[in-house]
Amino acid sequence: MRAWTLFVGLVLLGAWFSLAGGAPVINEVGWGGRPDDPTGEWIELYNPDEQPIDLDGWRLYSSDGAPDISLHGTIAGNGYFLLERGSDAAVPGVKADQIYSGALRDSGEALYLVDPVGNIVDTANRERTGWPAGTNQLGSPPCATMERIDPNVPEDWATSQAPGGTPRARNSASNLPPQGEFTFSPSPAHPDEPVLFDATNAYDPNGTIISFAWDFGDGDTGAGQTASHTYREVGVYTVSLTMKDNAGAVTQVERTVPVVKPRTVLVDFSVLPPDGKRIMQSGDPITFSDESLVVEGSLLDWTWAFGDGATGRGQTVSHTYSSGGVYVVIHTVIDDQGERAVQTRPIVIHGRYPSAAFKFTPSIPDAGAVVTFDATASFDPDGTDLNYEWDFTSDGMIDLVTSQPITTHTYPEAGDYTVTLVVADSDPDGTKRSLPTTLPLHVNAPPVASFKVSNFSPLETDSVAFSDCSTDPDGKITAWEWDFGDGSSSTEQNPSHSYQEAGSYAVSLTVTDDNGAQAQTAAKIVIKNHPPVAAIEVKGKDRVMTGEPIEFTAAGSHDVPETHKLSCYEWDFDGDGSYDTRTDSPTVTHSYPDDGSYPVTVRVTDAAGASAVSPPVTITVLNRAPTAGFTWSPSSPTDAEAVQFSDSSTDPDGKVTGWRWDFGDGTSSTEQNPAHSYPDDGTYRVTLIVTDDDGTASAPITREITVVNAAPIARFDAPDTVAVGEPVQFTNTSHDPSPNGKIVHVAWDFGDGTTCPGAPGGCGEGDPSAPVHVYMASGTYTVELVVIDDDGAIGAYRREINVTGGD
Repeated sequence: MRAWTLFVGLVLLGAWFSLAGGAPVINEVGWGGRPDDPTGEWIELYNPDEQPIDLDGWRLYSSDGAPDISLHGTIAGNGYFLLERGSDAAVPGVKADQIYSGALRDSGEALYLVDPVGNIVDTANRERTGWPAGTNQLGSPPCATMERIDPNVPEDWATSQAPGGTPRARNSASNLPPQGEFTFSPSPAHPDEPVLFDATNAYDPNGTIISFAWDFGDGDTGAGQTASHTYREVGVYTVSLTMKDNAGAVTQVERTVPVVKPRTVLVDFSVLPPDGKRIMQSGDPITFSDESLVVEGSLLDWTWAFGDGATGRGQTVSHTYSSGGVYVVIHTVIDDQGERAVQTRPIVIHGRYPSAAFKFTPSIPDAGAVVTFDATASFDPDGTDLNYEWDFTSDGMIDLVTSQPITTHTYPEAGDYTVTLVVADSDPDGTKRSLPTTLPLHVNAPPVASFKVSNFSPLETDSVAFSDCSTDPDGKITAWEWDFGDGSSSTEQNPSHSYQEAGSYAVSLTVTDDNGAQAQTAAKIVIKNHPPVAAIEVKGKDRVMTGEPIEFTAAGSHDVPETHKLSCYEWDFDGDGSYDTRTDSPTVTHSYPDDGSYPVTVRVTDAAGASAVSPPVTITVLNRAPTAGFTWSPSSPTDAEAVQFSDSSTDPDGKVTGWRWDFGDGTSSTEQNPAHSYPDDGTYRVTLIVTDDDGTASAPITREITVVNAAPIARFDAPDTVAVGEPVQFTNTSHDPSPNGKIVHVAWDFGDGTTCPGAPGGCGEGDPSAPVHVYMASGTYTVELVVIDDDGAIGAYRREINVTGGD
C-alpha cells in the first residue's frame, strides 16, 4: 500500500521543487475536514531541523487566495506547528498553535510556504490539479488527511492510515524502504573460486537497514552487508539480497552471476613507429596491434592504456604522445565468456627539439631604461618546460638563465647591441637545446630637458612666458609637453600661460626626441594674489533727508580674476577712516541721523586676504524740521487758576532748542513749559512754534483752550451763640476769584423762615451785605448765604447759630 501511494504521488507532482535546508515543511493537510464537520480543516507544519525556527514574518497561502495566513510563533526543533481553521475545536483534543480562516477546496489547490524574505521554501500540490492524497466525506475512509512520506521530498504524499490523521505526531505513511544494489567480483566467476558480494552502497532514506539476507541461487544463503561464497559447478546463478529496515520495510534486489570454466588467453601486442622512421618520437602517430592467442573461444574486446592518461579500444589502435619519455602501456583483452588477460610493456618515446623566438619593448629603448624581453613565442613541440639563456651584450657570454619567458634588462649606455636567445627543454629522455635566435637592438641617448621662465613671482592673471632650452645629443626634439601645475597644459615649444589662482605651482616640461626618448624637468613658480577692484555706487538719489534710508552697492567690485569671490565688504559711511559695517553681500542700506555732507567708501577683501578701497561717493543729508506739540493742565481751567503748558515737541534728527508761545490773549512766552493765567473766561487759540539745533523752525501748531468762569466764594461772619431777642450782626465776606469778576447779588436765609432780601424788614436795620437779625426762640439755626457774580455763577455757604434763653 505504501509503495503504491508513493508511486501515485510521484506521478501527480513530478520532481519540480527542492526544499530549502533548515526550513519547516508542510507535513500534513486535513483538507477534507472531519466526518462530523467538513469545516474542521487543519494544516500541520514540521521542523526537520534540531534548532527551533521563529515563524514571525513567515506566510502560508493558497493558490486561490484563501487561506492566506501570516504565521507567528515558534516551531520547536523536530517539532510540529498546528494550524486549525475557525477555532481550536477543528482538531478535538489537540491544542492549535494558530487559528486561521479560509476553506480548502475539495477539488484541490496549491499551498505555498514563504520565508520572511519572500522565498518559497515548500509547496503542497500543484495549481489546477486535485489533491495527491487524502479524502473528503465521500472517500474511503472518509476525511483521511494527506501526509508527507519524506519531509525532504516535496512531492512525496500519501493518504493517512490513521483515523483523523496524526496531528502533532509522526505520520503513519512516513517510512521509506531500503534503497540500493549490490556488486560481486570476479565476473565471471569460476568453480571453487570465492566470489565477494558487496552491498555497502545500500541505504535507508529515513531509517536504518537492520538486516541483509543473501540467497546465492545454489541452495546456500548468507547474511551481512558483505558476504563471500564459492560455487562448485559451472552455471548461471540468480542471487537475491533481501534488506529490512528498522520500521519493517523490506526491499529485495536480484542479479545473475555467471560461473564458467577457466580458459587460457595468451595476450601480446606489437608497437610500430610511422613509416620510414626508426625511432618513436613525440608528435608521431604510434600503431599498437593486438597479437594475443586464445586456445578456445574468441576475443571480443581489446582495451589500451597508453601510460600518459589516454586510453583506446580496438584490436589495432593509433596513439600520439605529446612529449618524450618512458611510458608503461597496459593492454587488456576479454574473451567471449568474459575471461580477462592483461599485458604491461614500457616503451620509450624520444622528445623533439625546442624553437627559440623573442621580441622586446620598447623598440628603441633609452639608455638607463628598462627593456622587456618576451620569449613566450618560443616553444617545445613536446610541451615540456623551457629554460631561457640570454646574451644581452653581444659578447658571447650568457648573461641570464631563467625559467621565465619574460625578463628585463637595463642598458646603461647608448649604442647598438645584438641580443641572442637559446632555449633548452626538459624532456625525460634528455635536455635538448634550440638553435640561437638573434635580434639587433639600438639603445637611444635621451634628450636633456630645460626651460626658462619670464617671471617666477607674477600676480594672478599675469601672462608668464616659458622658453624651451632643451637639447638632444643624438637627434632632435620633436615634441614638448608642458604641465603648468594648475591642470592646464600645452604642446607648444614656447608657450605663455596665465594663472588664475595664487599659490605655488610645479611646472614640468617633458620633451620627446625623434626616437621617442623622453626627458623631464620641473621648476616651481609662486603666483601672488592679485588684489581686488573696489567700486561703490548709490542706488537712487544722493541728496536725502536725515533718517532716510540710502542703498549703497559695491556690485561693481570684483576680484582678479573675476571668477574668484570677494569674502567681505566693509563700509565707511562718514569718511572718518573707520569702517562702520561689515557685510557678506555687496549691498547695504544706511541712514544718517544728522544733516551734513558725507564721503562714503567701501573696502573689499578677497579670499586670500587682499583688499582694496573704492573712490568715495558724497552723500548730502538735509536737516528735518522739528514738529511742535504741547499739552496743558488742567484740561478745563478757570479764569481763577494758572494753566501749565507742557512742551511735547520733537526733532527727528536733533533736539528742540527754542519755543515761541502765543497764548491767544495778547501775551506770549519763550519758555519751554510756561504757566499762564487768563484774565477772564472764554475760548483762546494757543499757538506754539519751535526751533531745532540747526535753526529750522517747525510749522506752527494751534490748539483752542476754553477758560471757564470761576464761581464766587460765599462767606459771612456772625457769632456762634446768641440770646433770644438779641440782635445778631451778619457780615458778608464773600468774594469773586475771577480777576475781573464781581458779586452782583446777595441773598440770606436765617433758618427761621426769614430771608433777606425778600420779607419786609428781612434785613433788619442793616443792608443785604450786613443784615441784622433777631431770633425769637431758642434753638440751632442753619444760616445760608447765596451770592451771584456778574457771569451768573452762584456760590453758597451754610453755618449753624445757637440761640439760647427764652422760655
